Amino acid sequence: MYVPVKDLPIVVQQALSSVGYGKKDIEVIAAETATFACAGSDGQRAFVIMCSKSEYKTLLGSWGGSNIFNPQNIVDNDWSPAAVPLDGIIIKGSSGNHVFAQIIVHPHNPLLNNKVLPGEVLSDREKSILGVFKGIKSAYRKEYLSRMKVQESEIDKLISGGYLKKDGRGISVTTEGKNHAKPAW
Repeated sequence: MYVPVKDLPIVVQQALSSVGYGKKDIEVIAAETATFACAGSDGQRAFVIMCSKSEYKTLLGSWGGSNIFNPQNIVDNDWSPAAVPLDGIIIKGSSGNHVFAQIIVHPHNPLLNNKVLPGEVLSDREKSILGVFKGIKSAYRKEYLSRMKVQESEIDKLISGGYLKKDGRGISVTTEGKNHAKPAW
């Protein structure tokens, strides 16, 4: 599920800001175990941030990912599963040329209690349309939507439902739309 960053606890917002994460929402994954390892690549450095209620600690990988000069770095090399703390939050990602991040929380973490998806049920077709807006670059969307024979009324319904947003630049998927989107491929 995707959650607006502004709805997260302040300490998590500060942790995301410390690595340069600037998107309006972030993917939250519920899991009982996770690995510390997160892959870096050319021009990228992996990171893992562990947050409690009042503080966070950042672990950094090596630029370019795992290498022979830093074999003990757990961010690059520890792929063994570890328990996700019930009241803690783990942020994994990479920074450098661009910043990617996702949050991992225990399924019973209080953070998730307030983040319940709305009861409205979308059809598989509507979820697929949202998937096109979420996963396909804007230059190619028209072709995908044409292949699917999407009507203007279907897009209007998703806009009025708050799943898509229309402005002067075009149509984009909202955080709520990301939560309901089905992969486009």
